[in-house]
Amino acid sequence: AIKRVLNAIGSLLICYTADGACETRRMVRTLVKQGHTPI
Repeated sequence: AIKRVLNAIGSLLICYTADGACETRRMVRTLVKQGHTPI
């Protein structure tokens, strides 16, 4: 579970760094679709 959270946070950081316009909601939805829990 901890690794999933770290991966989620890492994805958010990469998203914001690469695309500054990336939305957190989109990332959360994508993670949920992939089977990862945001929290």
